[in-house]
Amino acid sequence: MENTPVFTQDQAPAAPQSTPARPAKDSKKLLLIIAAAVVVLAIAAVLLFVVFRVQDRSGSSAPADDSTSAADENVQEAEMEVVWGAEGTDNSGDAYVAYQESILNSPSSSAEEKFDAILSLANFEITIEDFTAAESRLLSLNTSNFSVEDSFRFYNVLTRLYEVKGDVENRDKYSALATEYRNLLISESSATE
Repeated sequence: MENTPVFTQDQAPAAPQSTPARPAKDSKKLLLIIAAAVVVLAIAAVLLFVVFRVQDRSGSSAPADDSTSAADENVQEAEMEVVWGAEGTDNSGDAYVAYQESILNSPSSSAEEKFDAILSLANFEITIEDFTAAESRLLSLNTSNFSVEDSFRFYNVLTRLYEVKGDVENRDKYSALATEYRNLLISESSATE
């Protein structure tokens, strides 16, 4: 008979012991790496959203497909607020122009009211993309007697004109002047306080 060792309980080989679990330090590192990756991905997603959104605004104003321009029949129509004129009056663009021109042609209108009407008409012309009319209206003004506030408002409208028109050189020129007069206006208002 073969010699097979017989072990007693005291002599039995020890059961293999499991290796101790990795320290919590490694799992903390893993969590930090995952959290950092999530943060980096979130930042990248936000940046992509901002970049594509800016490109959409600077691109053409035409919708990509016709489905975005159709009114959704399920959406309730918003109430309109009358911005000028009494409720129930003609608030069309033609009526608006006629109203502003009546201020310009009225002998009882003050110089400030006439100036406001000129800026309003120029802004309207910019909105309907009649850039020649807006530019002609604005550049025909004599700016030598303008107050600081009038200069600021005037150069802001010119800046908008050239921004919408796409004339970067003139936009920058008039934006710098608007900023200069804005700073003067701020310093004047600070001095009177």
